[in-house]
Amino acid sequence: MANLVDNAIQYAGPGAHITVRTRRCSNAGANVLEVQDDGPGIAPAQRAVAFTWFTRGAAAGGAGSGLGLAIVRDIANGHGSEVTL
Repeated sequence: MANLVDNAIQYAGPGAHITVRTRRCSNAGANVLEVQDDGPGIAPAQRAVAFTWFTRGAAAGGAGSGLGLAIVRDIANGHGSEVTL
């Protein structure tokens, strides 16, 4: 969760709103964690590789190694969960 929130803070842009919520998905009986922001998002063409190790978006500035979302995916998978955009 820290990686998701950190990504939202870093890349959503100044003045962006970030929302973190949890809910229970009634039709699947699963718990859902959502991190949502109103920033520019990940371009549709880059979404397929967003969870690949050492991948950074074309518009990503500042420091970063491109590991954040890959780590999130691997931790989620380790807990029998999935991450989606």
